[in-house]
Amino acid sequence: LGFAQVNTSETTTSITYTDLPTVGPSVTFSLSTAGNVYIEFGTMIYAVSTTNGSYGYVSVSIDGVAASGSDIIAGGTYATADIGTYNRVLLKSLSAGSHTVKLEYRKSETGDNISFSYRWIRVVKI
Repeated sequence: LGFAQVNTSETTTSITYTDLPTVGPSVTFSLSTAGNVYIEFGTMIYAVSTTNGSYGYVSVSIDGVAASGSDIIAGGTYATADIGTYNRVLLKSLSAGSHTVKLEYRKSETGDNISFSYRWIRVVKI
């Protein structure tokens, strides 16, 4: 149904899910009938600076509903310059019609600086 990526490295200061300066990536698609989709997504998480052992989190917003902690990638960054690449596959049941699936980001601790890069999302009807 679609694939999108954003390679730019960007940070967030938010401890709640939010967009990065370059929003997404996102995929918009239509389903003629209700059905299941796989939502695959991934990112590189990098600790620009951390004093608190912060985690970077990525989750999925579907049709404007805020991302939640149940559909996450969590990347631990215990020291400055820690880096990791993470991915996840979700199975979601969606109604017929138009849908937009978008990635949103947060960090776990105030004061830390976590960067996300090479962000991607793919949606496949099954």
